[in-house]
Amino acid sequence: MPRFLSLGSAMRLAGAVTLLLLLATGCATRPIVHIDTGRGPRVVHEPVEAAPVQVSEDAFTSALTQLITTGTDSRRLTVVGRS
Repeated sequence: MPRFLSLGSAMRLAGAVTLLLLLATGCATRPIVHIDTGRGPRVVHEPVEAAPVQVSEDAFTSALTQLITTGTDSRRLTVVGRS
């Protein structure tokens, strides 16, 4: 009975297959962030894919200012160490 693979080749092949399986399963999961604000149930953020758009600097600044000033408490930006 002929041997097609030597022991060293079989081990390298098994290692390569294992590595590829680990990489494939790690890249298949979607990044989901659970945010616990201490005010009710946790907020789950799951990013969605969207095409990039061009926005002028003035429009961006205006939209960001409106979001920060009119957003709910759970969505306001906080700087660690400041009240």
